[in-house]
Amino acid sequence: MSDNELMPMIANLIKSVRAKPTEEELRLLRQPDVKEMRIFFDALSSGKPEQQIYDEILAHVRQRYGHILDAERAAEEAARKQKEAEDAAKRAVEEAERLRREAEAAAARKAAEEEVARVAAAEEAERVARLAKDAAEKAAADRREKEAAAAAAAEAERKRKEEEERLAREREEQRLADELALKIKSSPGKCVQCGEYIFEKDFLKNDELILHAACLPAYEEATCAKCAHCGKIITGDFAECGAPDGGRATVHEDCLQPFKLATRPKCGKCSEPILEDRRLCLDGVNYHVACAPQP
Repeated sequence: MSDNELMPMIANLIKSVRAKPTEEELRLLRQPDVKEMRIFFDALSSGKPEQQIYDEILAHVRQRYGHILDAERAAEEAARKQKEAEDAAKRAVEEAERLRREAEAAAARKAAEEEVARVAAAEEAERVARLAKDAAEKAAADRREKEAAAAAAAEAERKRKEEEERLAREREEQRLADELALKIKSSPGKCVQCGEYIFEKDFLKNDELILHAACLPAYEEATCAKCAHCGKIITGDFAECGAPDGGRATVHEDCLQPFKLATRPKCGKCSEPILEDRRLCLDGVNYHVACAPQP
């Protein structure tokens, strides 16, 4: 509990009886130490009315601690008189300080007047220098303005030339586009191989199919049958024969014999390739019809 706090039992008692103690009474009620808490507790436990208990406690602290407050008041009065003496001395010092400041202010005013005159002279010199600087800057600005105007004119001329070149390109592009449109209009159509329009006089046409002459090899490579023996495109006469996989193979007529020699099974008796389409197979062995073993 701090020095400025009442003991809880005293605070509760004041609140209970709705007392309004003076500042001096509050100071007295804060004086009791822990040893006296027992006295107050016994008073509260005596069964007396709370107002009577409060009055008795207040009388007790007045009797016991009143002289302390008297000493404090005497000390406060001495302190007050001492403070008055100190305040008087302080006022004398302040008056002396005021006089000193007034003297300093007078000296400062004189110095300020001299400074104003000096500043005015400096400002006049600065004004003259500024006028000279402004004149130089104006001349430089005029020069920059002329340079900027010349640069703007050059830029305008450059843009004009660029625009002329752009219009010329557009006209040329339009002319080429018109020429292309006329060519497309007179073209027989698009090449079935490369998909481009055919503008050349020499081109190939077969029913609905047309293509550039130069695209013929690529078209044949992509669409025509290839010889099962040599792998080349078949454009003329061809022949068909049995393939090793049991299907049919398409070959050049000149490739028929070599294809058979390379792909046909060999006879189990004479070991020659069986070139005929008819052969006998006994126990997984192929024979010429004439070479087959008799039963």
